[in-house]
Amino acid sequence: MIPNLTAILLGLSLICTPCGDSEHDANVDNKAMEQTDGYDTPASFRSNLESALHIYLELTDALVEEYTDHAAAQAGEFSEAVSEISVDELDESVANFWNEYSGKIESHASALQEQGDIDGQRSEFEYISEALIEVVKSLGPLDMELYQQRCPMVGDGEGDWLSSHEEIRNPYHGESMLNCGDTVEEL
Repeated sequence: MIPNLTAILLGLSLICTPCGDSEHDANVDNKAMEQTDGYDTPASFRSNLESALHIYLELTDALVEEYTDHAAAQAGEFSEAVSEISVDELDESVANFWNEYSGKIESHASALQEQGDIDGQRSEFEYISEALIEVVKSLGPLDMELYQQRCPMVGDGEGDWLSSHEEIRNPYHGESMLNCGDTVEEL
């Protein structure tokens, strides 16, 4: 017996219909739009942010190589560079955003310095990267090529970081899983 064509089409439509809460999906889309719209920042602020980002990239490399002493030193330099970025030329809302996120970055960079083992440093790095990605998305565009990359196996979920190259060099696992991850987007 040939199945009813209507039943087949109904079944296919159920399979092909995207899952999820459409209201939640709309909120996620709106949040993504807010992040990409960003704030208007002066070139001097972006230049200082780029200088700090170069130190962050060195911190990332130290974690990839599992150089705990170098990672601690880079975290200290990065925290200092972030703290020296002036908000004098920023609008009040932009300054408030920067102060919130730079405070998170500095706090976790200080905590990373105090960690005596690579796992503890990587845990703090996850928080630093999370905050820094929001900063770059909201306060850019920058004059440097950056990639948001993601490892699907960090802690109880996934962890993102910024890189200056497309090749995956995973700071969360180093040599044990050096190429684990994907580029999420170019910033």
